[in-house]
Amino acid sequence: MRPGRSVSVALALLALLFACPGMVEGQQSSEKAAASEAKRGYEAARRGYWQEANVRYESANRLRPNDPKILSNLAVSFEVIGDYDKARAAYERALDLAQNQRNIKRNFDLFEDFVRTYVDKKDKGEPASGDPEEKQGEGETTEAAQKVEDKTSSEGGGNAEGV
Repeated sequence: MRPGRSVSVALALLALLFACPGMVEGQQSSEKAAASEAKRGYEAARRGYWQEANVRYESANRLRPNDPKILSNLAVSFEVIGDYDKARAAYERALDLAQNQRNIKRNFDLFEDFVRTYVDKKDKGEPASGDPEEKQGEGETTEAAQKVEDKTSSEGGGNAEGV
């Protein structure tokens, strides 16, 4: 190898060594930001602020797009605010990434049952007994909030995955 080429290779390797910590640090920063947004989404959902929860989960999903727990919680938030197409897409993506996650599957099954029982019937003009719109209030928010989970919770209560 020529001396000039050796120096070039050495400089390139040295540059990579200095660039890698920044790349790792940036990735860690992104992970922390995603976790922070997901936690804020969880807190908003627990208070019944579903629009805010949705915005936070969407932000967390942009930072960590292949996290099935974030996608599951995003799906729940879409479900509660009534965007059923986006809820289904988020549930399906979460299940694609984590096929063995029972909580995600259970939440998706509950969602599908809800759509069949209330949404599809309403779209067809059929009466749906016990229509959830007649029962809007704190109970519905509490039930939906149980489907989202905070990763910081050590026991993991509720029905869904933590973020």
